[in-house]
Amino acid sequence: MSTSGINSQHEMPMTSDRIQELLDRWCDLRKQGRTVTAEELCRDCPEALSEVRRGIEALLATDWLDAPDNDDQTPGPEVRNQSPEDLGLPRTLGRYRLNELVGAGGFGQVWRGFDPELQRVVAVKIPRADRMTTSVQMDQLLEEARKVARLQHPGIVQVFDAGRAREICFVVSELVEGPSLADWADRSRLDVREAAILMADVADALHYAHRQGFIHRDIKPSNILLTADGKPKLADFGVASSAAQAALASASPSGTLPYMAPEQLRGYGAGVQTDIYSLGVVLYQLLAGRLPFDDSDPALLRAAILDRVVPPLDDVATAGRPALVRVCLKCLAKRPEDRFPSAEALAWQLRAAVRRRPWQPLALVMLTVAIVALAAVWWLLYSEQRSNTAGTPVVRPSSPSAGGASATIAPLSWTPYRGQVPTGAARDGSAWRSQARPLGDRIPPSPEARTGGGGMGGTVCTQ
Repeated sequence: MSTSGINSQHEMPMTSDRIQELLDRWCDLRKQGRTVTAEELCRDCPEALSEVRRGIEALLATDWLDAPDNDDQTPGPEVRNQSPEDLGLPRTLGRYRLNELVGAGGFGQVWRGFDPELQRVVAVKIPRADRMTTSVQMDQLLEEARKVARLQHPGIVQVFDAGRAREICFVVSELVEGPSLADWADRSRLDVREAAILMADVADALHYAHRQGFIHRDIKPSNILLTADGKPKLADFGVASSAAQAALASASPSGTLPYMAPEQLRGYGAGVQTDIYSLGVVLYQLLAGRLPFDDSDPALLRAAILDRVVPPLDDVATAGRPALVRVCLKCLAKRPEDRFPSAEALAWQLRAAVRRRPWQPLALVMLTVAIVALAAVWWLLYSEQRSNTAGTPVVRPSSPSAGGASATIAPLSWTPYRGQVPTGAARDGSAWRSQARPLGDRIPPSPEARTGGGGMGGTVCTQ
């Protein structure tokens, strides 16, 4: 087990290095089976006693996280086919009939049920017996369920009812037929834009819950369910609490270790930014195909969340989404105040990072048209130049006349020269055969040659 410093909202004293050293020693001794008190550790530095005591309390409060993760799993066919009686449960709880086991995990079981009064299929969640050992715990669960039932948002699984029957607590909610995001991500990988839009929808739902005074505290892919049309629904507010309760929950933090924020591990409770951190972990996982920190040793994983820099998302950045990378890394800031101030702000930034600007398709079309137009102009100019080169008139001296030397102008054929020699005839009847000449010899006729005036007379051959 490893530790780190105190959250920036609670400034560390000047003896922070010494406190860290003492807490690391406490962890080492505990691994060896020895338990020492804060007073024993701080005999030589009593000024650090309060901080060391607080650090030890936080470590003890999160000690359960070092156990193997028992995340909710879809049971196999051999388990699904078992009846409630096979698992020690009655066939009905209250008015709800239990038909099929659809989920099981660390919290308990989820059954596909049926409400005969309202004639609808529902999900019935039953906590593990060892989680509900006293009537106080049962009453607390029912009270929290009734509070969560007030949340009515298309992105949140609706809680319908909660009750107790035969000393068994249960919570009834809508049944989402689609897979969880965890199951879906195991089979395929979302497109970068799809991942950002999906997480923006989750952030919208979370912002609504925050406005109603709820902090989720356990956001992870298995708690995000996908409907038949691919819309996400945030589920399992079973560990959710009011913002005031979450802020005071340092003695009993809730969550799943890889998705927990540093302040949760330090025992400072949860808030809006805590949920935003967890959303950032899920977003990172969707973009990179891996967790930001995935050490199998819980102690190393805890230390990485507290101290290590988040690995870069170079593959996404090179895909042309640097803004999305910045959004994700901002969610994963170590200090809560460095994250987004609200889930609403996060949702807006996610959509902005992948938004297709209205002018972008038009700009692409205009660029294509411009390229085609330039190519057409170039081809026309090139063709005209070749035509002019092949058909430039050539001036030839005609037979002498009394008025002086005359010139004859014979046009070349407009078809490219292929060995045939075009023939021209002067107006005076003299015949001659034009021959291909170098370009320098193809000079236009002088004004005198065109008009017949000046020192050199001439005639124009029109063939």
